[in-house]
Amino acid sequence: MKIKHYLIVVLSLLTALCFFSAAARAEIHSMRFNAWTTNYTDHSQMDFWISISDTLARPPIVVSSLMVLAPDGTIFDMTNHTWQEFTKSFFYSARPEDFDTGVIPSGRYYARVIDLWGNQIINHDDVLVDFLDPPVLTYPTEGSTVGLTPTITWTAVPGALRYRIILQYEESGGHPIYWYDYNVKYVYRTSFPIPKGVLMPGRSHIIRIGAYDTDKDTEKRSRSVWVQFYTAP
Repeated sequence: MKIKHYLIVVLSLLTALCFFSAAARAEIHSMRFNAWTTNYTDHSQMDFWISISDTLARPPIVVSSLMVLAPDGTIFDMTNHTWQEFTKSFFYSARPEDFDTGVIPSGRYYARVIDLWGNQIINHDDVLVDFLDPPVLTYPTEGSTVGLTPTITWTAVPGALRYRIILQYEESGGHPIYWYDYNVKYVYRTSFPIPKGVLMPGRSHIIRIGAYDTDKDTEKRSRSVWVQFYTAP
């Protein structure tokens, strides 16, 4: 029994050693940080996006602390529950009431990441808080029935350079899917024909339009309300 117990202890220690040895190699070496405003019909918010690279490509496992400091002194803890697996990045949204001053402040936002071994990286983004008006979908309209290749239209937004179509439908099993036409990832006009094969017949879909102020480090974004529509059988 003593030998068996000894072997179990040794194996446990070896397992732990392998884990920590692997983690030790997973040191952070770069961080990208962007902050921008997003305006919706019913509220506005500040969005934080952080992408972290490490030697083993294992975030968020390697992250022990992830904080954002706003110009007014508000600290946002993004360590837990902000990892998005599908984008492989950290994302967090803060509304005006989440800031100490009750408003979203302009100025320099700092992000700091610390890995399991105490290594840290600090980055910043300067934001001038302003808001784009949300676009309004003009076709399809709420509750309408359309064909399988409709031309989506929406209102122009002053100050917006580009737009993005965000379409959600339910596939078999009820799992929502977001569709972007990656060949025309951003639309520089206020209409877009949905290609054949995207919409499914006899189903319910929802769609919204995103507006962006620049082609590069976007500081201002807005979103239309979701519009539900149906496709003919």
